[in-house]
Amino acid sequence: MSFATTMALALALVLGAALVSAQVPIPKTNHGFFHSGSTSSAVTLTLWGDWICPDTKAAWPVLKELSKQYSEEQFALEVFQFPLPYHNQAFITAQAALTVQRQAGTAKMFEFGELIFANQASLSPYTTTNTTEIEIVQVLAKYAASAAGVAEKEFVAGMSLTSQNNMDVRAAWKLGCSRAVSGTPWFFVNGAAVAASPSWTVKDWKQVLDPLVNPAAPRAAGGSVLAAAVTCPKGEPRCEYLPGKVECCKPGEGCVPNVGCRC
Repeated sequence: MSFATTMALALALVLGAALVSAQVPIPKTNHGFFHSGSTSSAVTLTLWGDWICPDTKAAWPVLKELSKQYSEEQFALEVFQFPLPYHNQAFITAQAALTVQRQAGTAKMFEFGELIFANQASLSPYTTTNTTEIEIVQVLAKYAASAAGVAEKEFVAGMSLTSQNNMDVRAAWKLGCSRAVSGTPWFFVNGAAVAASPSWTVKDWKQVLDPLVNPAAPRAAGGSVLAAAVTCPKGEPRCEYLPGKVECCKPGEGCVPNVGCRC
């Protein structure tokens, strides 16, 4: 056996061991929550978001509007919590949202989340540098009572370090990491990652979603100024595979939505 082969096998064993030791906890139930639609919807847009993230906040109104553009049989909006470690209060806020969900239901959890968006500055890393965890819990308890009617005693019980809520937020975060989620907002459509921007409009999203919801319908043209400026040589069809992203397809290639020109 050559030295190169030996080293390759050794590396494979090390990587294999690392994968085994990094096993993600298998959830008893799905860590995601449906804002609209269900598992039976034809197309599912999955958001991995952080309530303290300004970009998640920016993307949220458009995602909600998308739910109004399609029927529940056609479209589902699913949300997973992914508290970013450099947003100091993100984890405790995610645990608070899960506590609200388990006390008052998923709809109230989203109302709580929107209240957090509206008061995001009060929980930002820049305004809570000298705030204790107990004080943060008190702030979140007020938001939970206001948005969802959750009593302070029940809320505080769900915020324990040893509670199932805490364990489940950790497990959901690890699940996101195993799916290569590395920031927020992070998007998947029917399980495939989509390089979407928080600034995407409803029109941008519909350019991606419409062909999936109704494959027989013609693909909508994008509205990006930069994309419109791209021209392709004769014989190389223009492919705007995502809003603002254009390739010129070579002979024999086709335009694949979300991917680009491929054979």
